[in-house]
Amino acid sequence: MKELDNEFARIFYNKEIIALDAVLHTYIPYDEFVKILKYEFELIKFFSIKKCIIDLRYMKVYAIGNKEFINKIWFPKIIKLGIKCMAFIIPENLFAKVSMEVSHSNVNKTGTADVKYFDNEKDAKKWIKNYRIHY
Repeated sequence: MKELDNEFARIFYNKEIIALDAVLHTYIPYDEFVKILKYEFELIKFFSIKKCIIDLRYMKVYAIGNKEFINKIWFPKIIKLGIKCMAFIIPENLFAKVSMEVSHSNVNKTGTADVKYFDNEKDAKKWIKNYRIHY
């Protein structure tokens, strides 16, 4: 399965860390955002991925509807698909950081995935690479 690489994001299976690797580049309109996240679902299914790293450093603000999609659809779906741990690299932009915090408000309520937040890529990738899945 090919990687997705466009003006909004780069989404691929990272063999080095054995994880879904997503880098979101900028403001993403809702329709494009949904396409990107649905591509993540397909990648997770195709490679039977259990870990993901999501780099949000370059995000600005979230488009209307994006927060709700993350909270109500994306998180439950990736857990259902088998994701066991998620590393998020927090946005540099204050407004995007607040949007992320709101959209991630229910993630820890799932109790089925370990979630950690990082301020740099190196630490996030190290954690993901060394994370051992517990079934």
